[in-house]
Amino acid sequence: MTHYCPSGTSSPYPCTAGTYNNITQQASCFECPAGYYCPDNTTNFEDFPCLAGYYCPAGTNHSTEYPCPVGTYRADIGGQSVGDCTPCPCGKHCSNIGLTTPSGDCDAGK
Repeated sequence: MTHYCPSGTSSPYPCTAGTYNNITQQASCFECPAGYYCPDNTTNFEDFPCLAGYYCPAGTNHSTEYPCPVGTYRADIGGQSVGDCTPCPCGKHCSNIGLTTPSGDCDAGK
């Protein structure tokens, strides 16, 4: 079922990353929904929730495609947009991309 058959095809085509197909006899694959990523040949997008530290807009290809930017973090799975990344709280710093928690406390005098 991870294939599709457009009109006039001689053989089925595999669904590419960012798409899935869970129904037989389809002319195309479905776009992976926001909050999930779909590697090549995905049948069930629900097997691939977006990882903590990342967000996955519709059509995301792989788990680490969209990391939360520096200055933010995301503790939960299933982020759908950069707005789902949490700003680093006062007194903490978030110095890398893709964080699940703040990097640490700010030093005295900083």
